[in-house]
Amino acid sequence: MSIRISLENIGPITKADLELGQITVIVGENNVGKSFVLKSIYSIFKAFEMERMLLRYEVERALRICRDTLSTYRELLQKVLKYADEKSKKQIEGDISNINYLLKDIEFYLKGDVSALDLSNIANLIKDSAKVVKRVDRVIKANIEIKKENMEKEAQEKGVIDDKSFKKIFLDIALLYDYYSIMMDIVYHSKPDELEKLPEKIRSLESIENRLKMAWKILIDDVFVKDIVKRGSNTGKITVKDIVSFRFDGDVSMEIKRPLYPLTPVFVESSLLLEIKPYLAKTTERKIKSLELPIHISSFFDYAETISRLEEDEILKELKKIIGGEVYYSVREDKFYFKSEQYEKPFDIQNVASGIKSFGILQLLLRSGACENTIFFWEEPESYLHPEWQIKFAEIIAKIVKRNNYFVISTHSPFMVEILRVVAKENEIDAKFYYMNKNSELIEVNDENWDIISDSLLEPLREIAFRLFKVV
Repeated sequence: MSIRISLENIGPITKADLELGQITVIVGENNVGKSFVLKSIYSIFKAFEMERMLLRYEVERALRICRDTLSTYRELLQKVLKYADEKSKKQIEGDISNINYLLKDIEFYLKGDVSALDLSNIANLIKDSAKVVKRVDRVIKANIEIKKENMEKEAQEKGVIDDKSFKKIFLDIALLYDYYSIMMDIVYHSKPDELEKLPEKIRSLESIENRLKMAWKILIDDVFVKDIVKRGSNTGKITVKDIVSFRFDGDVSMEIKRPLYPLTPVFVESSLLLEIKPYLAKTTERKIKSLELPIHISSFFDYAETISRLEEDEILKELKKIIGGEVYYSVREDKFYFKSEQYEKPFDIQNVASGIKSFGILQLLLRSGACENTIFFWEEPESYLHPEWQIKFAEIIAKIVKRNNYFVISTHSPFMVEILRVVAKENEIDAKFYYMNKNSELIEVNDENWDIISDSLLEPLREIAFRLFKVV
């Protein structure tokens, strides 16, 4: 995965360029814009994920239209079948059978996972549905007209216009006409021509662009609290080379060349999130049914609260050994606990060391299945971790990355940045390191200019030594 990103007038950043590695590390002082870099890259991937969710909604809507339309036409065919001649009956019965098969396939997709991989099959299914609807529509109209003409002819020839049974049949035909008109009004958006155009329409770059714009407007309000453009500037811009460019100037405009590789973004702002979960629940109960959390936080809880993997793999076993237990989510109580190997009764997460919470988050994410084709954004993972555990944490990150995952990390810790450098080399992981200076400029760092990072992080130690020497 080669992704080059450019930020212009975003947050405190005038201009920043970076390329993502399997591990991307951003080092710098406080309040220089590291969080804006992480949130900007996160929002790029989240926008594409939301676009795929909106696509799924449009696909499901198209399938529901097909289902409702086919069901309506099947019902009409069954009514017409009573009046059709022998030749038409065979055709109608065949059409009813085709509709039943199509409805079965549609229900399969609606109940399953509508992913990008299914779009070609779904497009063909919609087209097949449209063809059947177009043909059946002609059959229904023709049979109603034929029956009406035959009845009128019979009435003229035999003079049976007053016959009760004839009146009843004639009334049925009239009601069928009305029923047909009403049903077509209900499914007006299911015209055969419109159905045929749906697959291409929802997959077009224009439709992708519209969905991405909608996603970005939500993300600006949510993740950046409407404050994404640099103060004093009118326009901000985020560009992913050869993929997409977003422009922010009070509205969102964009140019897209192709979709971004679908990685699931997970943002970890702080291990303390596990602790505040019960308070969020209480606030929700007092105020409204669903407390509106920022997307990057609510999405984190979506994964942390999901249990899709019960068996323990090698990484989970290692994490359990490091912290002497496991962090888990209680669905019934809507809160997190730590089950220590030393004690039978679990600890409320509020009474657990913050370092354990950090490793616990990794346990939760691994069990949720999030650690597959995922890009993690982690702010200062070294917080609350002893240097020895910082080393352990970096080693676990390397193992997770080996499973086709990615990490984007901000840090202040000389221990964390150095051990990430070491484990990346040991495991032949493509790691990119960047230093963000006081002017919010992003400088790529490698072995040749590594002193930019080491000087920045070790300068406080030199100051302490100098002051200590003076005191002595």
